[in-house]
Amino acid sequence: MRRHKLTILATLFTFFEVPLACMATKQDPSPVPQRVMQYTSRPAAEAEVWQKNVRAKLLHLLRLDDLAETKHSIAFCSKQLWSKNRGTYDVKEVEINSTADRRIRIVVTVPGSQAGPLPAVVCVGGHGSDLYSPYDRQTIEREGPKPESDPMKGFGTVLAKSGYVTISTTVSQHEVYEKGRLLMGERLWDLIRCVDYLESMPEVDRSRIGCAGLSLGGEMTMWLAAMDERVAVSVSAGFLTSWIRWSRTTACAGSLKDSESWSITLTFILWSPLDRCNVRTGSRSRPVSSASGLGVRQWKKSGPSTRI
Repeated sequence: MRRHKLTILATLFTFFEVPLACMATKQDPSPVPQRVMQYTSRPAAEAEVWQKNVRAKLLHLLRLDDLAETKHSIAFCSKQLWSKNRGTYDVKEVEINSTADRRIRIVVTVPGSQAGPLPAVVCVGGHGSDLYSPYDRQTIEREGPKPESDPMKGFGTVLAKSGYVTISTTVSQHEVYEKGRLLMGERLWDLIRCVDYLESMPEVDRSRIGCAGLSLGGEMTMWLAAMDERVAVSVSAGFLTSWIRWSRTTACAGSLKDSESWSITLTFILWSPLDRCNVRTGSRSRPVSSASGLGVRQWKKSGPSTRI
């Protein structure tokens, strides 16, 4: 009987060892600061100071502060790779400088008959996507190798047909391209450069630039909207969830150990200085729409639904 009890205890210990070890931490007598930049209700002027400080802190943590300070000296040096007329809009693929030492490819669509300046949208694909994914095959088809496209994410084509300028690049990579950078930082920076490119286009109304994305694209949409004040409205789909659900499914999945970028995302968006609501507050004076499997939430200034 005693041996039987010991066997049960050993079995229970083995069963619970992995999940408990995942959550356990060593006792540290020194207090750990939490939510050191938490947003609280305050006058508008103080809120703007808070936003500025949080953006500066996150740029530093993402190792982008040097690029933010010098980006106006980084010329695009654009090289058009191909272009096509699609009836109501034109589409082209262009290669530009993201940093002084790294180039990226972008897809750009421009309405053909409408007089500018026009509203524009940064279209962000999800996990496993590329710069073509926000468009359907009709938009990106050309001679030579056929690029892959997922029609379920063809919102870029819908926007192009509806009179919007659109732009897309690849942010689903899992490789850090430049020494000293972070994955999440490079993803975000490439999207910021997309906004820079839109601003350089005479067809674009600078006051009506939005962004939209699905899954990883929804996450990067939230980052771009919070970190770049030029984004007037954002739509994030398939990203937001509850703190409990995300912490349970992500914190013990190895992401914190395997990726410093994920550590920053989880630590600074969920746990310590900011949570997702706080990052969203970084764009709180601008409309935000979030869609998930549980429904749609909208945050906006006031009045009816917003259209850029």
